[in-house]
Amino acid sequence: MTPTPTAATVPVSGQTPNCPNPNARITQPGDGARVSGVIQISGAAMVDNFDYYKFEFRPLGGEWSFIQSYDNAVLGGALGSWNTGTAAPGEYEFRLVVVDTIGNYPEPCVIRLIVQ
Repeated sequence: MTPTPTAATVPVSGQTPNCPNPNARITQPGDGARVSGVIQISGAAMVDNFDYYKFEFRPLGGEWSFIQSYDNAVLGGALGSWNTGTAAPGEYEFRLVVVDTIGNYPEPCVIRLIVQ
C-alpha cells in the first residue's frame, strides 16, 4: 500500500530573536529569516496598563514605517501578519512596539528579515 502524502509545514528559517522584554517579543519568524508574501508574526504583546501594539519596518539605517496596530494584548500566540509585498526585496529591520495607556513602552523587539 502506498502512503498518502500529507501537507508539511515548512518552518521559517532564522534564529530566535533576543528581545529584552519577554512580554514584548517576536517568536516567529526568526531573526534573519528569508520571507516573502504574507507572513504570520507570533509572540507576545503585553505590558501593565496595556493600550496597543504596533508593527514597523525599515531598511537598514532608514526611517521606521508603520505597518499596523492592534488593540488586544496577546500573552502568547498569533500577533498579526505583514504583507512583505509592500517592501522591495532586501534586508529590513522589523519591530514590535507595545505601548501602555500613557504612551510608555519597553524596548521594542527588533528582528532582521530578508524580503525576497
